Amino acid sequence: MAKIFVSHAHRDQELARAVANLLQLGCGVANEDILATSLEGKKIAPGTRFNEFLQDELQGAPLVVQLLTPAFYESAFCLCEAGAAWALEVRTFPLLVPPLEYENVRGVIEGAHLAKIDVQPDLDTLRDTVEEVLGDKAPTAEWNTHRSSFLAALAGIEIPAVSRVPAGDFEAARSELEALRYALDVATFRPATEYDEDCEYVWIVDGEGDDDQMVWRRTTRVTGAGLLPWRRFAMGASTPAPSRATMDVRVETGDENVKVEALRIAESPTRVEYAVFFEPSIRAGQPVQWTVRFRWPGFWNVLRETGRDTTEFRVRTAGHHKLRMVLPPAWAVTRYERRSPAVGAADIDVDEEFGQSLLWDLGADLPLETYRAEIQR
Repeated sequence: MAKIFVSHAHRDQELARAVANLLQLGCGVANEDILATSLEGKKIAPGTRFNEFLQDELQGAPLVVQLLTPAFYESAFCLCEAGAAWALEVRTFPLLVPPLEYENVRGVIEGAHLAKIDVQPDLDTLRDTVEEVLGDKAPTAEWNTHRSSFLAALAGIEIPAVSRVPAGDFEAARSELEALRYALDVATFRPATEYDEDCEYVWIVDGEGDDDQMVWRRTTRVTGAGLLPWRRFAMGASTPAPSRATMDVRVETGDENVKVEALRIAESPTRVEYAVFFEPSIRAGQPVQWTVRFRWPGFWNVLRETGRDTTEFRVRTAGHHKLRMVLPPAWAVTRYERRSPAVGAADIDVDEEFGQSLLWDLGADLPLETYRAEIQR
């Protein structure tokens, strides 16, 4: 297991080799304690599952040195490595490489204290960090010699510029990045903060079944000291969706400064699961309102055909929860029950978006569990 993980793009192989040599010769780190996957003898073996390899190596590495270049930000693997190091709370030492400047840094590294790879005092700080974390130290005279040689060689190392690719290839790479990001999150993510949500579940029953919908209105608040980069949610039905192609999901946010993206991560004939990513991550004191809208034709077929149906919803976070049912004009729900705590009769409510509907105020701070509801008309 390596002690220093050099996170870099494979197109920056020459730079990674120079940094590895500086760590080895200038800081006294053993060759086997340095992992830079583009270098000979250190590459990932064919057939290795990337997210598992990454999790194992990062969990065992006391220090990650990140080489921030244009190619780094084009690499799905580098961005996954950065996210994993942040999620696992591994100590990092980001080195900013020209032509990038501070304003070019984004993602989970944004806001971190950065060192410049071509600044002598910053390299001295790298040496001090290695000594602090690993206890390895070469004589000062040797460090000064190898640091000077590194800075001299750095001027001759070509840093690949941002590549230009066809739009189709770009979209394919972005999709791959999203899939890798989710796989990484599932494998390694631990929320860095506490949060709660006010949630209104809106069940829309279409008379003919062509436009059954489920809408979730959420307000998410970070209550801890960290950041919230993503949320996960799922929707299931008692009968299969007749046309997967006609089901769509829209995620909207009331905050123009926050972008929200939804990524489908799993599905079956009766269930679909999504992850929602916030960019930038939600911070304390900055609640974000967002809406998830499912259009699932035939979702309420059992209720239409038999006059009775059961459904479930899961409360995952503390907060205030409401349930709203929007029915065809000739319909009325005569019974609605769910597990304790008991819920009273619905109020007739007029909503700005949905018009007249039935509204149950379920209250605040419900037990975090799955609730089963029986509906009869």
